[in-house]
Amino acid sequence: MEQIAKLMIKKNGEIFFGPGVEALLMGIDSEKSVKMAAEKLNLSYSKAWTIIRNAEKGSGECLVERVHGGTGGGNSALTAKGRELLERYSKFKEEANALLEDCFRRNFYE
Repeated sequence: MEQIAKLMIKKNGEIFFGPGVEALLMGIDSEKSVKMAAEKLNLSYSKAWTIIRNAEKGSGECLVERVHGGTGGGNSALTAKGRELLERYSKFKEEANALLEDCFRRNFYE
């Protein structure tokens, strides 16, 4: 289903999760690296961490596990809470877009 609207999650009036955070977390999940995910999204590494920290603050959960570099280099992975938030957001988008699509059809095509 095509996305009809940009859906964001707010807490205390502050947006902490939306399509950009979703894309970054999905990139971290596939690349196992904040740096690589940020590069693919044309974000600076520091901007990516700002986004992650904001999402973690808003959700009240640690979303990304960090393993610092060394001889083999570091990596990053989503925590169970990070993966759960991504799954819940995906379901939220799917349900909201279905409702919006129905509303659009009723208002413009009936």
